[in-house]
Amino acid sequence: MRDFAKVSPRYWTGRLAQHIRESDSPADAHAVAFYLLTNNHANMIGLYRCPLSYIVEDTGCPIEGASKGLDVLEQGAFLVYRASTGHVWIRNALRLELTGKSGTFEGLKLGDKRLPSVRKTAQEFVAFQIYQEFYEFYCGLLGEFLPEPASPIEGASKPHGKPHRRTEQEQEQEQETEQEQEVSPELPADGDSGPPPVAIWIPIKAGKMAAPKGVQVRGENGSAEAGITRAQVEEYGESYGMEPKAVFAELKKARQWCIANPVKQKTPRGIMAFVNRWMDKAANSTGQSSPGGTFEPRKIKGPTYKDLTRR
Repeated sequence: MRDFAKVSPRYWTGRLAQHIRESDSPADAHAVAFYLLTNNHANMIGLYRCPLSYIVEDTGCPIEGASKGLDVLEQGAFLVYRASTGHVWIRNALRLELTGKSGTFEGLKLGDKRLPSVRKTAQEFVAFQIYQEFYEFYCGLLGEFLPEPASPIEGASKPHGKPHRRTEQEQEQEQETEQEQEVSPELPADGDSGPPPVAIWIPIKAGKMAAPKGVQVRGENGSAEAGITRAQVEEYGESYGMEPKAVFAELKKARQWCIANPVKQKTPRGIMAFVNRWMDKAANSTGQSSPGGTFEPRKIKGPTYKDLTRR
């Protein structure tokens, strides 16, 4: 159990607080948010087990109020909650833990005293579906230090007030769905009824600008992300002559660059052009300039004026 927890005063002036104030249950949402940040079950990575009953008992909120508070926080991209197993993930908790006094993200390095704790804590959750989302979120920054996800042992998120135990038939249907996605990654699990599966999420500036057709966006400004689908990964590979693994590796670098440069993050309308420039540089450029800028071809030194006028 931790001796203390970090909660910045900027919590009250940030977009999450604004989102909560505009919701139907601001008091419950604030109570649940502070509880999840400071309770004795929490840890440094922000991923831990916290059933709804814990929240109700410790905060004094009624079940309905605690459930609404979780809904508001999940809609605001503050957390991911899995009622089926009682797991909660505070999306930016680990990033906050690894942010220095200057306010910049420091990350982890070999020899860091916090590294064993991060690995040990993460290892406890590798078999759960929620860890897959945690790993995808942080793999661009800390992938080399985090254990890889194992085969998930839980289903999709269920309503917070009604925990659900999967039947063998549901497990078989999920396995069939996963196989279908592997065969046809460009199609969603339910045919044409939903968006295509996302391979990686890249941070963006959301603002009030609507996302163009074909661009999936989740979260709000400050924690908004745009999704690159599996089909797009394959398309980039064909266009730039790269293997899908190489494309995904470059997308992870692009994600890390956007996290490290929040001021230069792109809008929903500009993210695809940014990714295309990034992939173009990865395939063609040998320079050291930032892939986030405009593409510049390599300069070839030609003859000088003296060379041309020399007799």
